[in-house]
Amino acid sequence: MNNKLIVFFDVDDIAILSRRSDYNEYLSFKAKRFNRYKMGDLGDLGDLSWFLGIRIIRDRTARRIWLSQDSYIDSITKRFHLDEGRTPNTPMATDELVPYSGKATEQEVLAYQQKVGSILYATIVTRPDAMRAATRLSEF
Repeated sequence: MNNKLIVFFDVDDIAILSRRSDYNEYLSFKAKRFNRYKMGDLGDLGDLSWFLGIRIIRDRTARRIWLSQDSYIDSITKRFHLDEGRTPNTPMATDELVPYSGKATEQEVLAYQQKVGSILYATIVTRPDAMRAATRLSEF
């Protein structure tokens, strides 16, 4: 619609973004799509602050936007008991990673895969700066 709207959706979650000056286009788009797909009017929830577990932080004055998965990262640190002890200053260890020379049990392998998978998800969605470190971990 004249490049005035941005639409994000995933299964049953939808976010429609527009400028205030394009509010009529937003209303038209919403009415047409919601009627066509029999979605019912969910109302306007106002400024987007969360979408698909990602926190949206806006600074309107500076015209900046940040995507944060801090709650997801906090949940995986608690899930894997990584919140006990010191936290690293960098996403990747400064020491060389040494492969485990013993034989890991199936349970240990599964636990490691779950940890690395959880980290990879965060890097794919909002933390590309940590991708190299997460990829390095997946080599083991």
